[in-house]
Amino acid sequence: IGGIALAGSLYLVKTFMLFENIYKNIWPDLLTLTAFLLLYIAVTFAAGRPLWGLVTCQVLMFVFALIEFFKLRIRGDAFIPTDFFASSEALGIVFGPNFVFRIRNELLIVFYALILIAHLVHKLMTKTLPRPSVRILTSIGASVLLVISFPLVYTNHAFLSERAGITNLNWAPSVNASLNGFFMSFLMNSDVLSMDAPSAYSEKMIDGTILNSALTVKVDTPEETLGTGQKPDNIIFIMNESFYDLRELDDSFRDIDVMPYFDSLKSESESGFIVVPILGGGTCNTEFEVLTGFSDYFYQAG
Repeated sequence: IGGIALAGSLYLVKTFMLFENIYKNIWPDLLTLTAFLLLYIAVTFAAGRPLWGLVTCQVLMFVFALIEFFKLRIRGDAFIPTDFFASSEALGIVFGPNFVFRIRNELLIVFYALILIAHLVHKLMTKTLPRPSVRILTSIGASVLLVISFPLVYTNHAFLSERAGITNLNWAPSVNASLNGFFMSFLMNSDVLSMDAPSAYSEKMIDGTILNSALTVKVDTPEETLGTGQKPDNIIFIMNESFYDLRELDDSFRDIDVMPYFDSLKSESESGFIVVPILGGGTCNTEFEVLTGFSDYFYQAG
């Protein structure tokens, strides 16, 4: 009964508040429901109250979907795990002078439907739970399965792609949520909330690298002198994604002095082309490499 109630709640939330796609692949919905069922079992059997487990799952559904609902309309993009790091920006929007809260009728329908389902499950399941020892073992088992399912299934992109036929479009969050469902796309990218440091990485090691490296002095020979151990000067670097030299696109612009100031800067300094690891989305990876000198190899997916 609890599983049916959760499935019904998830369907209502998905239909009225998220994307209304009919998935060709059943795996996204199946894996999402499995995660909520494990959470439901863990809370219900630990507390000994079915209502607690159902309310926990439904509150998570409703709150996350509500955030998704408004982010789509304010920012035009789906809710992703890294948005947790932008909570201050979100609060600034909510409490800003131009934010107006208008609730849709569908939201009220979902809210009262969740309350009704929780009430029915509470009435039907209050006296059906096993003895405390079995409940605790079941709760621990469900919790362990939920925890280990993340590295084995939900953030295992090889498994999702090869076995479940799910493509994680992490560079296009809204499309990802539209194809795979909001909750599944959120779970798939939850691994970006933590990142393992590379081996032998430490702040002391980085400081030592900076101190031991200096501006390279050019000489007449092909070899270059060693660093002097001095910190390099500050560099002001401007990266503009919308900038493009039209002369590289169309030869007809080569006879026109389209950027005289830019050309004067090129003549007074080092200039040239760089190779970047990204085309289209994910341009923050290029910014990371430019600002740190590290390869985006250290990045996790997303």
